[in-house]
Amino acid sequence: MIRLATKKDIPNLLEIEYSVFSEFDFRLSKENFIYHQNKNHIYLVYEEDLICGYILFLEYKNSLRIYSIAIKDKYSKKGYGTMLVEFLINLAKQKTKNLILEVKDDNQKAINLYNKLGFIAKKTLYQYYLDGKDGIKMVLRLK
Repeated sequence: MIRLATKKDIPNLLEIEYSVFSEFDFRLSKENFIYHQNKNHIYLVYEEDLICGYILFLEYKNSLRIYSIAIKDKYSKKGYGTMLVEFLINLAKQKTKNLILEVKDDNQKAINLYNKLGFIAKKTLYQYYLDGKDGIKMVLRLK
């Protein structure tokens, strides 16, 4: 159900990226996906060999950062976002002390998911996104 992304997955990742995010959401390019796939920082959730979504993270000294998570619309409300975040939480517990992320302050669906999984809002990021919307920095302490 969850696996590491490969080079062959890049076209599907781009399709998901452009269907989920607008030009104001720091959309990732093909080069971005190639770079992060080479670092083994992208995991996919799939159903019957069809990619439903992905999670991409960055690795720092004392934390992992969820940089992007996206689920295709037709697979939303099936728990795939939760599965990906829980997978990354378990991976992070083996590597670091904290899992961090930023989310648009009006993305209540995502905020509810992160709260349910134990993330705590730490800071408002004023006009963080290209469209001028604010963000929220959230942290999950692992140790």
